[in-house]
Amino acid sequence: MPQSYGQPKPITNGEGTTMSHRRFALAVAGLMTLVALLCGACSGKGGTATSTLPPTGTPAEATASATGTQSPDTATKAVMAVIEKANEEQQQALAQNDPTIMRDTATADYYSLLVQAQQAMEGAGVTAIKLTSLKWGPVSVQGTDAQAATTETWQTDFADGTSQQTSDRNTYVLVQQGGAWLIAGDAQASSSVSASQSANWAGYAASGGPFTAVSGTWTVPQVNASSPSGSADATWVGIGGVVSNDLIQAGTDATVTAPGQVTYTAWVEMLPSPTQTVPLTVQAGDVISVSITQQGTGSWQITISNQTTSQNYQTTVQYSSSLSSAEWIEEAPAAATSVRVHIVALDNFGQVRFQAGSAQFGGQQVTIAAADAQPITLSDQSGTVASPSALGSDGASFTVTRTSKP
Repeated sequence: MPQSYGQPKPITNGEGTTMSHRRFALAVAGLMTLVALLCGACSGKGGTATSTLPPTGTPAEATASATGTQSPDTATKAVMAVIEKANEEQQQALAQNDPTIMRDTATADYYSLLVQAQQAMEGAGVTAIKLTSLKWGPVSVQGTDAQAATTETWQTDFADGTSQQTSDRNTYVLVQQGGAWLIAGDAQASSSVSASQSANWAGYAASGGPFTAVSGTWTVPQVNASSPSGSADATWVGIGGVVSNDLIQAGTDATVTAPGQVTYTAWVEMLPSPTQTVPLTVQAGDVISVSITQQGTGSWQITISNQTTSQNYQTTVQYSSSLSSAEWIEEAPAAATSVRVHIVALDNFGQVRFQAGSAQFGGQQVTIAAADAQPITLSDQSGTVASPSALGSDGASFTVTRTSKP
């Protein structure tokens, strides 16, 4: 059992300013991409579609793969039928303003996410949705668990009379409950956008949960002594915040308090509450592991381990989460005063490498890659400030590099 060090306290810089790791809006390619992200939980929204069934692979393994010529087995057909029905129900739910239509094909957590996604669409001025093409990838059934991959093209109609189309890759996770297949999650990646941009985030984020756990390991970067006073950086993992206002997160940060002087801390944050430091000693070069795990509805265990010093911090908190996304992020933090919130200057942290990145998605542990997480580049009006590398061959590691831009 990791040692617990008691209750955390708010972070301040001594001038009445509270450091916050809240996210500022991603600048992505157009409103349609925003709607696709908002609806990441929904994967598809129903309608008439062109459906191409995948041929089966090895029947003895109850797995449908992209090769072979045999018909899908009974379990595979049942999984595909539930996904197709869910797509139909999502369109009907929006058209009739009745989200309960979607309840019979989803687990309780996933249904809650579908309701939030429908509300987000309505708030964005979406009036109708239609699936125009569905192509099947691998469908795998193992006992009472299943995964299915699709590529789906959706038409979205807006209140101003415009309509747009997007194509997305989906990875569905299903579970069998009471003899029926239910969708437990859908990780979605847009094929039309290779990377997003943010005013203060760099790293990877996966939308379309439900995500009930996230974890990652990194080495605390050494901040360059020439970084200006007041600049900072934060490294963290979290759940929520990509397409929702909720965000539970934990990590480390560095703040340049004076020329050549840097303070390193560990912290947790649950929006809209401010960042809280935790009593765990952190220095540049320390290897830090963080995990955030749902213990039950509204209950979360947060663990921060300093593998270099063998110290641990662990706490259990109550927090209502949408479970809608998972993140592995290097950030320029925000500073909140009594009159405003602003992003502070990003210090020159050089590089930070994330390893062992994983999440709990639809009841199964997945890597960053398997969660279909997408890269995020930190940029401002003059260009890129920090950018992530491609994921490593393990699907769980990447590096964020600070550019030479001031």
